Amino acid sequence: MKKIKLLFLLLPILQFTPLFAQAGKVDGSALRLKFALLSGFYNSDWENRNQSFQLFYNRVLEDNWKDKNKAYGGKLGMDYFAPLKNSTFTHLLFGASYSMIHGGFPMARYGSGELQTGKYTGGYNSLELTFGTVINAYEGLRVIPKFVHRSLVQNLKNKVDTYYFSDTTVGLLNGTELYKSNAALGYLGLGLEYDITPTLTVYFDSLLFSNFLIQSNGKYQVDGSAQGFLLSNSSAVSMTRLDHSQGNYKVSGNRFLLGFNLKITDSFRFFIATEKDSIVTEISNPIGSNVLGLLSLSSRSTFAVQGDAINKTIYEMILYTGKQRIESTTLQLGVAKDISF
Repeated sequence: MKKIKLLFLLLPILQFTPLFAQAGKVDGSALRLKFALLSGFYNSDWENRNQSFQLFYNRVLEDNWKDKNKAYGGKLGMDYFAPLKNSTFTHLLFGASYSMIHGGFPMARYGSGELQTGKYTGGYNSLELTFGTVINAYEGLRVIPKFVHRSLVQNLKNKVDTYYFSDTTVGLLNGTELYKSNAALGYLGLGLEYDITPTLTVYFDSLLFSNFLIQSNGKYQVDGSAQGFLLSNSSAVSMTRLDHSQGNYKVSGNRFLLGFNLKITDSFRFFIATEKDSIVTEISNPIGSNVLGLLSLSSRSTFAVQGDAINKTIYEMILYTGKQRIESTTLQLGVAKDISF
């Protein structure tokens, strides 16, 4: 509701603002350059996945992001409209775009005699290639069916401080966790544009059917490292922990966008839009391992190594393979310039 009110407050102002739309009628051959700023909310599929894993494997409960998942980003793209000698099928469309959304999200985990604090930072990037056609349905209304090849890369980094405490023991570990996933797939998309006035256009854009022509495939990887010490019964122990996980990663989903654009001149446009992007993620064939090295710092130094590849893999097969979602909702403000040939 707040976004709708903002939109109607902005539209009268935009009529007098010398800004440069994502959509809009094209005559002849033209290249459209687009740039937009994004602001909104982002949820990673690793949030729910990691909460379950931490609870059952490491015996700590992790807070969710709740309303702390605000994020920002940008889009950069270009579309080439090749004219056709047909009054209905007016143009072929070839496009490429790159977008990113990024944020920082505080983290806390609680367990028996253990407290972890940290901060996730990161987001996801999307590279898209578009092939479509512009259909002049009737005066002022254009329909744009298209195929979109999309590549997605998600990165999250978590800096973690772990505190151990009991009646006889205190300890501290400092470390990092790195989450990375990538996948590519094909979408069948549909765009609609309607000219309310010669200068104002409302447009709808969607990616409706995923894994169309190109089936999703990709990988995920999780790496963790931590170093610290433990004081217990007047003895000191240095600790080093290494974690690793990997497996196959597939995505599906849809995306919907609704926006307005304002034509300032024959070549410059301004647009405002809201977009909902939902990406369903699936993990298969996970493999996990961790290694804990302990070095005694007492007068009789000893070194021991503990590993847990089998249990960690079993837990990941149970807790990582459930379907989760990457979700983002953004408000977009942008400009576009048409270069005619």
